[in-house]
Amino acid sequence: FRVVQIKEKLGTLCFYYEGAPKRKSNKIIELINEAELSSSRTCEICGAPGQLKTVKWLRLVRCRN
Repeated sequence: FRVVQIKEKLGTLCFYYEGAPKRKSNKIIELINEAELSSSRTCEICGAPGQLKTVKWLRLVRCRN
């Protein structure tokens, strides 16, 4: 298993990887999916609970502060 790239795409975290050990691949994919989903609910500025918003052509996750 090797992480090739991690970046922000459409306002959320996006993992790119290749390969995965057969036994652990389901757990690895589950953890990656959880991290990507969590990034859509976490303010990218302060880490507080946030909401995915569209501002003009940008998608951002921001809290109320």
